[in-house]
Amino acid sequence: MTNKKFLSCLFASAALIGFIGCFSGCYDKKEDAQKSSSEPVKLSAYDATSINGLFLASQYARIKQDYKLAGDFLEKISDRADAPANMLQDTYTILAVEGRIKEASVYAQKELTLKPKAFLASLIVATELVKQEKYREAYDVLNKIPGISFNRYFLTVLKAWLLYGEGKGEEALRMLTALKNDKSFIAPYHFHRGLICDLLGKNKEAAESYEFVLGKNKENSSIRASQVAISFYRRTNHPDKVKEILEAYNKDAEKKAYAGQNFLLPEDDTRPINSAEQGFAETLLGMSANLSLANSNEMALILLKMALYLDTDLIVGKVLLAELFEQEDMPDKAIEVYQSIEKSSELYYSAQIRRVGLLNKLKRYPESIKLLQSLIKDFPDKVLPVIELGDTYRNQENYAKAAEVYTKAINDINDTEKTPWTVYYSRGIALERIGKWQEAEQDFLTALAKNPEDPFILNYLGYSWLEKGKNLTNAKNMIAKAIEKSPENGYIMDSFGWAFYLTEEYDRAVRILEIAAELEPGNSLINDHLGDAYWKVGRKREANFQWQKALNFNFEITPTDISRIKFKLQHGLDAWEKQEKSK
Repeated sequence: MTNKKFLSCLFASAALIGFIGCFSGCYDKKEDAQKSSSEPVKLSAYDATSINGLFLASQYARIKQDYKLAGDFLEKISDRADAPANMLQDTYTILAVEGRIKEASVYAQKELTLKPKAFLASLIVATELVKQEKYREAYDVLNKIPGISFNRYFLTVLKAWLLYGEGKGEEALRMLTALKNDKSFIAPYHFHRGLICDLLGKNKEAAESYEFVLGKNKENSSIRASQVAISFYRRTNHPDKVKEILEAYNKDAEKKAYAGQNFLLPEDDTRPINSAEQGFAETLLGMSANLSLANSNEMALILLKMALYLDTDLIVGKVLLAELFEQEDMPDKAIEVYQSIEKSSELYYSAQIRRVGLLNKLKRYPESIKLLQSLIKDFPDKVLPVIELGDTYRNQENYAKAAEVYTKAINDINDTEKTPWTVYYSRGIALERIGKWQEAEQDFLTALAKNPEDPFILNYLGYSWLEKGKNLTNAKNMIAKAIEKSPENGYIMDSFGWAFYLTEEYDRAVRILEIAAELEPGNSLINDHLGDAYWKVGRKREANFQWQKALNFNFEITPTDISRIKFKLQHGLDAWEKQEKSK
């Protein structure tokens, strides 16, 4: 499941994305983008004690995504008597991004003495006051912010939770009714109304709101809404409702894969949101998810850090934090968050699968293998870790081990119909690479029977047949079909051009291989193939140019490929073919 798809099915208020422009505009990122595009500065080149030097040092740290160091530098500026007033916003923003909410609130409070309606400063100060259970003071801070457009929804829900914290539950519900008639906010209105009614013991009203959030087709309800509603129905002794929601939930394979049924059925019946502080955090969490979906990731990160500051056990918040780090291309931080999720958590398994993907992306294969072996041991009923282990060995080019692990996955499933086509396809690749062509061919044919339209199976099997001089017409037709399915794929285009090369249709091969080289200009083998085709049509100078490019790129070629290309550069293609025929 992709990051954005997961976020949209986890939270109930994804419909609010269109209103976020106003909210995310409370912090101007344009200036930040301009700073990030400049050449990195060297800290040693500046006076580390002057305001300018400290500011430049903070910007360098920010470019490097070291928010802790950036915050430290900005604090040093803002603590000075001669600090520019406009440094306060940068200081509390960076500290909030780093999760240092208590420190951020000091500078945010200073900002409010100058700008009482400053949005982000007000949120940070209010969050710190909520942490101290000073709900009236937090309410007064937020009440100064103009409630326009999207802010109106967000502030209304936050203030409702603050009223509940003061013991004014009925007043909190009346405040929420301001959102009742706005179609854009109707789902989150009912979600938070249900939570507060639940806490007040107004079970009838809570049930009405939860049923609205779940909708008539409960299969489309969010993971969070399902979790909260099931908790309510378990506590109010409605097993039929629990069963109905679970049956609908289990029909969605992607939701179930990410958060299994036990996530909705914890051992105890404790409410997921049990206090004003948790309700405030839940609101921040939901808005963070919506901002992330709208690509306002820095503001989303700030809200999320505030939510986790208030509720350190907010497991879905930790998952969202890791997702945000992934979106911001900070895989090491995402790995660290996934690793911090306790094994007892129902999201532990899915979080570790995501961690495996990131470890493989960073080519940290030994760590990935160790983690997968642990998951296979801890979750013997799940086959995905076995498949992922095979993929990891294949990425490591340990094809024999990969084939062995894929075979285990197939045996564990023990049903050809239920085995994903990808397992046969991946095992076929591994077997082909270790010279077991007959077994590999059978796996490719099995995968193709399961998914006859997949361009990658069509291409791999077709290209393999071409290389072996087998089923040439069928192979060419299969690759042509793959091109139809994936016309922008340079690798498939290369296979198609090579098919014409092998059948001695060199002019056509040149035209197609030129397209492939445009699609994948840095691929050595494609440039090598184009060089061969140029040689065959008499364009020998261009052939030598392409072969040299292939060597210069040195991308996806083996030592054997390099030796062949060097030979052709020195002696020509004809000499190479003559040498090969004599073997």
